[in-house]
Amino acid sequence: MTYRSPLERKRHRRRWLILLTTAAAVLLAVSLADFWIAKTIRTDDLVKLNSRDWYRTVRVVGSLWCWLLVMIVLALQDRGWHRALPTILAPVLAGLLAELMKRVLPRSRPFDAHGCLLPTYDWRPPFSGFINDSSLGMPSSHAAVAFAGCIMLAHWMPRARWVFYILAICCGLSRMVAGAHYASDVLVGAFLGYLGARIV
Repeated sequence: MTYRSPLERKRHRRRWLILLTTAAAVLLAVSLADFWIAKTIRTDDLVKLNSRDWYRTVRVVGSLWCWLLVMIVLALQDRGWHRALPTILAPVLAGLLAELMKRVLPRSRPFDAHGCLLPTYDWRPPFSGFINDSSLGMPSSHAAVAFAGCIMLAHWMPRARWVFYILAICCGLSRMVAGAHYASDVLVGAFLGYLGARIV
């Protein structure tokens, strides 16, 4: 750990406070638009959506299997684990944080079994997700995994960082188009992905 002067520590705390305040404001704004976004962006033909190559491609970015493959490629390319290990650890950590949060503060997905948009958020009792984890949507684990992995790749390959950021955003959008998540679910998942990448 590097030494920070009192002034540097104050600036560091101020930066984190600004980041958290901004994140809270954006989350509030997105939450206010959640139902409109969910109704507008969702497709009714999920079978057709699942047959689309673009959908399957961006959705798999939110899978740990994708990042296991990326880890193997980096390990073989570098002949070592310098970049490979952090690149798999960040998505694993973000995914674990997302799954834990789903169970501690369980909120249902936006659409019921018949494909109807719920009129309000369906919050279940705290910690009840450990008993019944079906249809939990907050946060999006796919978004958390995708953002953590893409942020790590952006760190290792800064010239291509926008490609990775767009890929992560498209993964989050794909979960909203499928009706699996509210926009706020994806946003919280993205924040957990960022957090996982920062920790690693």
